[in-house]
This record gives sequence, C-alpha cells and structure tokens, in this order.
Amino acid sequence: MIPSIDKIKKGLNNPRQATKYATRKIGSYPRNAFTNTSIFVTSRKPFGKNIFTEEWDLLIILDSARYDMMADLTDEYEFLSNVERIWSVGSTSPEWMANTFSEQYMAEISRSGYVTDNPHSATVLENDLAERFQGHRKDITKLQRYGQYDIVPAESLGLYDPVWKRDSGESRYDLYENYGVPRNVTDRAIRTARQNDLDRLILHYMPPHRPFLINAIREDREPYEYERSPWGYIRKTGDKDTAMGAAKDMLRWVLDDVELLLENIDADKVVITSDHGNGFGEFGTYGHPAGSLQQYVRRVPWVTTTATDSNSYEPEMLTDEDRNRDDKSGVLEERLASLGYL
Repeated sequence: MIPSIDKIKKGLNNPRQATKYATRKIGSYPRNAFTNTSIFVTSRKPFGKNIFTEEWDLLIILDSARYDMMADLTDEYEFLSNVERIWSVGSTSPEWMANTFSEQYMAEISRSGYVTDNPHSATVLENDLAERFQGHRKDITKLQRYGQYDIVPAESLGLYDPVWKRDSGESRYDLYENYGVPRNVTDRAIRTARQNDLDRLILHYMPPHRPFLINAIREDREPYEYERSPWGYIRKTGDKDTAMGAAKDMLRWVLDDVELLLENIDADKVVITSDHGNGFGEFGTYGHPAGSLQQYVRRVPWVTTTATDSNSYEPEMLTDEDRNRDDKSGVLEERLASLGYL
C-alpha cells in the first residue's frame, strides 16, 4: 500500500518515528504468516492445557494476567503461595474460549457454570464466531478464516451468566461504567455458589486487562496515556516499567476481590489462572495477538488454593432492570469499546 502524502510529510519531519513505523510494518508480514499458521495448526491439534483436563472445583480466570506479575505479588496475598505456570490454549479471549469450550469436553461443560465479565462470550458461545463486528475484528477474522473449532453453545453449560451485560451500579465508576468491575463477578459468584448445585464453577474477571484504569478511578481523574493506551505509550517512549506498574495495580484490584471471594464460597480445590498474558514489547509483541506463541502471552499463572464460606459478606441483589438487560441495548458494543477493541 502506497502511503498518503500526509504520512510521507509526517515521516520526513520525524525520521526516527518513520523508521520505527517502517520496521514494524515490514516485520508484520512474517509475523502475520506465523500467527495464521499457528491458528491453523493449534485449532486442529490443541496446544496448551485445557482446563477441563484438570481437577478443580472453582476456576478463577483473571483476564490477561501475566505469570511474572502474579509471582511478584506472592508476599502480598497468602493464597498466592504456590504460583506455577502452564501453556494456555489461546492468546486472545476468543481463541481461548473456542479451544476451551469444545465438544470434546461436553460432559464436563454440561456440569459446569460460567460466570463471565468478558464480552467475547457473546462472540464465541452465543454467536459461534459468526459476528464480525465484535471487538478485535482482525483477530476474529483470523480465527474464522484459519481456525477449526467445535464450539459448544452457551446453553450447553450447566449455568451461563454473562455479567458484562449489566452495569456496575456504583457512582464512582460512572466515568468507566462499561468496564468490568471485579465486584460484579464476585457478587454473582457467591450467590451462584450458595444457590446452585454445580460440579464446577468458572469465574472470568476482566481486570487486569487494559485499559489500566484503577488509579484513575480512585483519583477521580482522566486516565494517563500509559493507562489508557499502554502499547502506544511504550512504542513512543520506550518506557514499559510505568505501564507494567499500572497493570500490576490492576492485578491487585482484582486480587483484593478474589481474597473476599475465597472467604465467602466453598471449594475444596480452587485454581487461579488466566486465559492469556500480555506482551509489553518483548520480542516485538504488544498486547496479545491471536495465534501468538510468545511466552509472556501464552504462558499463564496456575495457582492452587482452597476456599471456605464464612458468610462474612452478603452480595448485593440484582434489580429487575438488571435481570432484563441484554446485548440488544448496545451493552456489548459499549463494553468492547471500553476495553479498547472497537
């Protein structure tokens, strides 16, 4: 593709940035070829650990949590004393879901509940990857074009609760009302566990997924660039430590809720893991592109612990308005946009 006159002028005025852009552009072609091949192969011959092959009663997914960040916080959270790592079955949420909720594991899936704040559950479990408009269009198109999946529909689950279709209801989150506040999942999970008899329960929290907003929320301000657009910030400045610090604060935000959850739910074996990690520029990887096998993206934490319901916390109840909301009201598009996908 021939660059526009404006882009040529911009490149002449800033040759250093132009060189970086050209290098990324040239490198994108072999990288795309590799990831497309990876999707083709791993969707047919699964790579990584499928969660349904392991023993657990409660599985907690912290979206895009990196192994090394989790390991750094072992001194802050008693339940993180045993942080191991595994290879994930996907490098994006849709890829992970498509490879996880497979016909091969129908018996286990039918006895499991899935409480999720990740809007890609509509992309995969409700629409079988058929809807193109949904977030991360390029990655979804790649999964459609090169992947081969036997995805079970949402109704095959023992319980399916897309928490992301409801707002947080808390005024302090009004600025980011469509972001996945951890307490939404925690409240639903505690109620679900106390009111239902499921063999297994899967919880999918969105933090620490970008944007890294928690400090902006607490300080009641607009997010800084490294919080709102961390990959662009790192490319521009070369400073990944500041962005990683913000990501670690996001991880603390959700781990605080996990701590509350573990004191208000019964589970003999709990596993805390992630669907994928994030690249912060390592080996030229930013974020978590589909088909990536980069270790910081594909290797995820695997923590085992236990949980006992002390009844020390009573979750908030849903209103009738909350119960009746669905993606027809535009929630899906708003949520994907808030997560940087649209």
